[in-house]
Amino acid sequence: MAVYVLLLGLAQLGFAWRGLSGLSVVGPRRGFSYVVGLTLAVGGGLLMPLAAGVFLCVLPAALLALLTSAFLGSLMGNYLYPDRYLHPGHWPEWCCEHVDIPNGAATVPGLLFIPHEHRDSVICVAHGSGDSKTGFKWRLFSELLRRGFIVLTVDLAGHGENQAVQRWPDCITELPAALNWLRQTVMCQQVFLLGISMGGALAAHSATGRQLDGLVLCETPIGVAYSRQMVWRETWDTLRSPVINLLRDISPWQIWRRWQAPVGRREIGLGELIGRLDVPTCLSEIACPVFLVYGERDHIAPVGHAKHLLDVSGGDCRLLVASGDSHLSLTQTPFVNAAIADWLLMQQEGTVV
Repeated sequence: MAVYVLLLGLAQLGFAWRGLSGLSVVGPRRGFSYVVGLTLAVGGGLLMPLAAGVFLCVLPAALLALLTSAFLGSLMGNYLYPDRYLHPGHWPEWCCEHVDIPNGAATVPGLLFIPHEHRDSVICVAHGSGDSKTGFKWRLFSELLRRGFIVLTVDLAGHGENQAVQRWPDCITELPAALNWLRQTVMCQQVFLLGISMGGALAAHSATGRQLDGLVLCETPIGVAYSRQMVWRETWDTLRSPVINLLRDISPWQIWRRWQAPVGRREIGLGELIGRLDVPTCLSEIACPVFLVYGERDHIAPVGHAKHLLDVSGGDCRLLVASGDSHLSLTQTPFVNAAIADWLLMQQEGTVV
């Protein structure tokens, strides 16, 4: 018991030092977290018996301390709401409006974010498989909006609020419809397209033969073949990647609930969809500047995919490999989001790099 109390105290001191509010047993009070952590660590140290058998308890006690932090942090972390400003309304730095984009007989639901002081540029964002227009994107959107870009994010077929079934070829009409709507409604001078994973493959296909000012492809695979080994490796690399810093903004229970969000109906598997979209061929035909962003530890869209796309690109194409990032952590890393915003800003200003 004393070992458990000691390790729980040390854990709380570490979490307070790193600012991981989602694992704090006392909620947002960082100073109080230091006091509680120090009290538990000192108390556990004083009560711990001087016996060799104590070392046998370290591993289970450490696991119990971590589970306790996750449980109590989730209970105390209800105040954490990182995407509070990603909903329709007028917010301190931007306004957000729900939009329904016409797409034949259907509509594509989306959110349009307009900073109070904005540039004459808009970015259309396409999410990945199993995701939605806002899921885990508060860091990416905040960076883009802080730089003054207007942002349109949409729910693709079978995801979020989009009630359409994801089927071929209907699913390849949504992003072109969103881009046409932007040019007719928002009427910005420059339009960029940013796709994440599956959304990147759809974005590359949509950019072919279309006038765009820039295309960003994040962790976009050129083929997908799931295996149990790949899933376990991706899980392990996600846990040891910078994604741990996500607990500055959100609790473990909130993360779990978001990942459990239901996914809509599909009539085409992800692997078949990626194959039909044929990202390498699309990229060889795209004339606008392209920015490839990949994670070093990504097992779904490995760096080899990025290098192949770089080789076949028919125009100005640049590659960023984020050290330590996995498929699930890439757009949670501040450095990556800043690099994307910097590249977009340079394209918007016509800067040569």
